[in-house]
Amino acid sequence: YETAREYLIKKAIERRKRSNIPINISDVPVYTEYTKAVANISEGKICYPLKWENALVLNAAIDKIKQLSELPFVAEVRIIGKPLLNIKISTIPKNEGLPLLADYGASWSQIGMIGVQRLHLSGYTGKGMSVAVFDAGFTGVDTLPIFKALWEQDRIKGEFDYVDGSSPATHGSTHGTLVLSVMATRRDGQIIGTAPDADYYLYRTEDPLQERLLEEYHWARAAEHADSLGIDIINSSLGYTIFEDSTENHTYADLDGNSTPITRAANTAFAKGILVISSAGNSGQTPWYYISAPADGKDVLSVGAVNGSMQTAPFSSRGPNYSGQIKPELCAQGWNTLVANLEDTVQRSNGTSFSGPIIAGACASLWQAFPEFDNKTLKKVIEESGHNYARPDNECGYGIPDFSAAFGQLQAMRDRYFPISPEQLSSFALYPNPAKDFFTLSFFSADSFTVEVIIFDAQASKLFDWQAVSKPGNNYIHLKLPLLSAGTYFIQLNKGFEKNTRALIIY
Repeated sequence: YETAREYLIKKAIERRKRSNIPINISDVPVYTEYTKAVANISEGKICYPLKWENALVLNAAIDKIKQLSELPFVAEVRIIGKPLLNIKISTIPKNEGLPLLADYGASWSQIGMIGVQRLHLSGYTGKGMSVAVFDAGFTGVDTLPIFKALWEQDRIKGEFDYVDGSSPATHGSTHGTLVLSVMATRRDGQIIGTAPDADYYLYRTEDPLQERLLEEYHWARAAEHADSLGIDIINSSLGYTIFEDSTENHTYADLDGNSTPITRAANTAFAKGILVISSAGNSGQTPWYYISAPADGKDVLSVGAVNGSMQTAPFSSRGPNYSGQIKPELCAQGWNTLVANLEDTVQRSNGTSFSGPIIAGACASLWQAFPEFDNKTLKKVIEESGHNYARPDNECGYGIPDFSAAFGQLQAMRDRYFPISPEQLSSFALYPNPAKDFFTLSFFSADSFTVEVIIFDAQASKLFDWQAVSKPGNNYIHLKLPLLSAGTYFIQLNKGFEKNTRALIIY
């Protein structure tokens, strides 16, 4: 699959290697000659290919369906969007600003509830992690002072509007603006997001002017793009059940974990190594009642909403999915959530649209601390930290996660693989950490020894080794780093029968 490698950047390939995920046929682009043949017959615009589905999304006349169906390589032609009239435009109501507390301000409720402050205090704020935000638009993100640091620090890494087929994405709706704010903002004393130092990609996949099945294919296309860039996390505060054209509607039976176009794409993204977080939906008080797509996905981490007192929001969509899988898996504050607004201040808003990104940002901060673990391990440990893990239900799933506990669990797992004694902790130091071009080992030796320094990767494979002779007393070994990809490695110092190991982050 060498052709597929050409469409994946280095970071994407490294993520696959780290998680032992092979490049396969789904990474190969749609065959060019097929695309040309379809374009010739349809006389329409090819909107985009979908390599994971081996499909094309196009804009063509209905009377071309028969000809397209007769092409020998075409398995199915499906109508996924028709022109719609009487479009209703909705806006997010403005709420009053709030009195603020110090430091986290009023956002402390949504931060402290899930224990993410321990990560922040330990220096893990999502730095170096990448989050793709799929939404209806990001109006104001390019102009509001509260987002200024994202641009100044080059942490808006990309943006695209899949609805209009163009860039940028900073228009169309304020919904994505509010969603981004619970992850990415930092204004001490007002609001601090769960991953204020992460990198972000803004993808507009939802058309707020109408509800159409076509938007699920926009989402799938964006997910393919995210994978090709090596993005770590997808946050989707979108959900699909019924549409303005009733012939496109889903039924509850469709939400079986792997049937709708958007859910299949979400599961594939997870299989490629991306952690996919989806808001559960806001249908808990409607006839639909259940979670939406892609929250039903078997591999999707879906998030419901609670208030500041950890009570499940009545509007939060319930589980299970049609296959009986516990949904949502987790809950966070989505009822009276603190968000930034277009007045460059803060307000309260409701919806699982906000509980989802609170969790997504927390996952980015946690993953920064333990990049050697893959998305499957991270998802499992976070679910196990839920306060309701022993008795999950279909309102809040495994409950409200404790990222402090998840941090401790991952730390214990790391220490089991590379145990370090208290004596070793005091006698062996490694700095700077994180490192880029060089690092220094310092240790105490009672006598003169030949010592060996070994670099292992996260899979415990030996990469490089050096030898030196120690002297009695304090020793310092300065080593230039070989060319290594960014990530976590383990440095082992061997003195006779004594082995000392430390984790080293390379950026």
